Amino acid sequence: MRKCLSLFLVLIIIFSVWVYFHSPPSNFPLNSIITISEGESLDQVTNQLHDDGIIRSPFFFKLAVYMQFGQKHIVAGDYLMDKKEGSVDIAYRLDHGQFDLVLTKLTIPEGWTDTQISDYVSKNILNFNSLQFSLLAKQGYNFPDTYFVSPIITPSELVERMQNNFLEKVQPLQNAITSSTHSENEIVTMASILEGEAKTSQDQEIVAGILWKRLSLGMPLQVDAVGHKYSYLHQGLPPVPIDNPGLGAIQAALNPIETQYLYYISDKNGNLHYAKTLEEQTRNIQKYL
Repeated sequence: MRKCLSLFLVLIIIFSVWVYFHSPPSNFPLNSIITISEGESLDQVTNQLHDDGIIRSPFFFKLAVYMQFGQKHIVAGDYLMDKKEGSVDIAYRLDHGQFDLVLTKLTIPEGWTDTQISDYVSKNILNFNSLQFSLLAKQGYNFPDTYFVSPIITPSELVERMQNNFLEKVQPLQNAITSSTHSENEIVTMASILEGEAKTSQDQEIVAGILWKRLSLGMPLQVDAVGHKYSYLHQGLPPVPIDNPGLGAIQAALNPIETQYLYYISDKNGNLHYAKTLEEQTRNIQKYL
């Protein structure tokens, strides 16, 4: 009888431990996101999970980790708590990097302003802080591209991704930028203008030649992309880029095609027509607009 009772008690204890290992706390924060930072120790991770209501007991969680994998296997990242899980399951997920986060695809077109980027991202990323993005972003250097990001990416993380991408893409052009008679900011600013003025790479190179020539002659830029009031009344480039140019426009700004043209217009279909003199420009305006 005593043996049966002892066995029964042992089974109860084993079952209780099993339940404790596999059942979540009553206050488990369902659908929350937990971030494990790179380099965090097991103690730090355990305390965070306990404070956030993910695990019942720090001791039993660390025991589950050691029994299965050892703390060196914890993978840093953002984990979506989309279902209630116990310590064993949480330990397994952290070991295998099972984030359960579906990455969000963000496609940023060439020539978008920071405001356009912020508005677009705000529609695709939950609780995205547009004001913070506008304070951190440096227009002209947020490289337009397709990004796959965490659905909870912060403005600072996105700006860092985009600006690092800019540095990476422009790196092969650094020698040309350094040897140019223009500063990097002037080149990027010119490229940002080209995004709004010409569609094809050849047209961008020809327009770049025209605009650099206008600047060398002391003429106003006279381009609609910059704005009529500024570019028709002021000499020189705008102080900062007017949008975020792509690599093609930056290359065009660095490699302008020299021609005899000094004027151009864009027709209703976006095709450019060039002129050497103001008289020719007037005739093109009458013909194509």
